[in-house]
Amino acid sequence: MNNKQSEWDGLDKVEKKVYRRYSSETPLHRIFLLPQNHCNLGIYIFYHTEEDVKICYETGISDKILDAIHEELEKINRGPTSNVSFTHVFGSDEDVQKNFKGNYYLRLL
Repeated sequence: MNNKQSEWDGLDKVEKKVYRRYSSETPLHRIFLLPQNHCNLGIYIFYHTEEDVKICYETGISDKILDAIHEELEKINRGPTSNVSFTHVFGSDEDVQKNFKGNYYLRLL
């Protein structure tokens, strides 16, 4: 296994597990975990609308989702104690549809 591949190992499982845990009780739309370099991981959380982003931040839902992501990352040795720093980005599907023609790849660049 090469270093590039190992940077991605298990991240898809973390995305799916946390999404399943929160999508039925929150306006969570998508989660992306993307290695940005050897010691930084981007955590991108998208809700349905811009209003959802605001409400989830104000009510602590965003913090709960981030805590769950960090907890799951710890289980695969990628969490806060593994010398990895994190970038947290919150957005909405509404914004991606409006400003990026629905293309998440363009939004994540």
